[in-house]
Amino acid sequence: MMALEAGLPRTPEPAPRPKFRRFAEAVDKTLALLSARARGERVAGHEFPDLREAYLRLSESGDPGLQRYALVNVESDRMTNSLNTLREQIFALPRLSR
Repeated sequence: MMALEAGLPRTPEPAPRPKFRRFAEAVDKTLALLSARARGERVAGHEFPDLREAYLRLSESGDPGLQRYALVNVESDRMTNSLNTLREQIFALPRLSR
């Protein structure tokens, strides 16, 4: 997110892509579910959105030649990788007792 905030003001401002909203919603839901799981709540793997699919749809939308879209594509891929890895790590933790 910090890279996006740093890079976006320096690029031309095309309209936000509609697929970005779907990706952002998937990230938000993933973070909420990971937080719940880390607090010891029961969260099943099937409840998580498919971040990779949301990312792929985002990266295929818009003009790939625009620097602003290129930055978002790179950084959203990094977010997807990081959150998917964090999910694996949290699910590997022993269940926390309440």
